[in-house]
Amino acid sequence: MSAGQAPSVSAVSRRNPLFPLGVDYHPHDAESAQPDEWYAGDFDADFAEFAEARLTLVRVFISWRAFEPQVGRYSEWAVARLRELVESAGAHRLRLVVCFFSGERHAGLLDVAWARTRDPRTDGYLMERQAALVRHVVGEHRSDRAVFAWELANEAFCSGFRSAEELAAWVTAMRDAVRELDEKRPVMVGADAETLFGASRVDAGPALGRSEVLVAHRTNAYQAYVAEGPVLGTRSTYLDGYLLHVSSRTVPVLLDGIGPHTLDASHAEEAAL
Repeated sequence: MSAGQAPSVSAVSRRNPLFPLGVDYHPHDAESAQPDEWYAGDFDADFAEFAEARLTLVRVFISWRAFEPQVGRYSEWAVARLRELVESAGAHRLRLVVCFFSGERHAGLLDVAWARTRDPRTDGYLMERQAALVRHVVGEHRSDRAVFAWELANEAFCSGFRSAEELAAWVTAMRDAVRELDEKRPVMVGADAETLFGASRVDAGPALGRSEVLVAHRTNAYQAYVAEGPVLGTRSTYLDGYLLHVSSRTVPVLLDGIGPHTLDASHAEEAAL
């Protein structure tokens, strides 16, 4: 390469596979989005930007209401759209964490009309339908290299459980559904035990103990690994030390919820707080 010549894309080094950096990729761009607008945007262009930024992992969210608008009948459009999304991720060398059940307050991903007022966390019939959806998605994509892990639920969904026993029973049922078809990929629950206990007093330990990937947040334990920075008052974070602290040394840990949480804060500003 001659002096002053810009390196090609292929020459740019990839991130350390043992320390990937990822992003949540939400399925709706507006609060007023309809079920058939699930990932309706140009995700191929978005994935190209993620790859250019050298991201590795992307968490995507299944929409139960888009996939199963009628009991036992899956939307051909949603199935095809997920296939396109997975193929696009693979083409851009991204790995997906597929989250099945998300309690995001605006997206309404769980709002299947036929469920009526039943609780999807404890109702036996709805749990059977959830397990069937999990098997359907896993069966379609268990051979796709772009899928890195199956996330049973995110923290917003898990916060609705009222006891450790309920959470453990639900996680066991959904994990078993995954393992019927995929024995290799990691299965995880996107919840931090400390945060969940502080919010709902539910001990998630028994349920999270069956995960191959654990999740942590910037909790009180994390603050012990945050150091005061220069005179300007910024902070630095010993992230690697914290991950070693919370991990079992045999199970990888995903540090979730890092990044800007308000529209007026840049990534740099958020990282300095």
